[in-house]
Amino acid sequence: MDLLKVIRSKGYSNLQPPQLSSYINGANTTPQAQAVMKIVYETLEQWEADLSA
Repeated sequence: MDLLKVIRSKGYSNLQPPQLSSYINGANTTPQAQAVMKIVYETLEQWEADLSA
């Protein structure tokens, strides 16, 4: 599954790849960036758990 699709499905439908990149690399640390990164971490943890099962 595509990480950007997951984030968009959770309420950030207008998020673009360059924005996501700035959140991931820490260039943008606004409250929205922090909320998106929370989704990123939760999603990656879930994907890792699914792979381990």
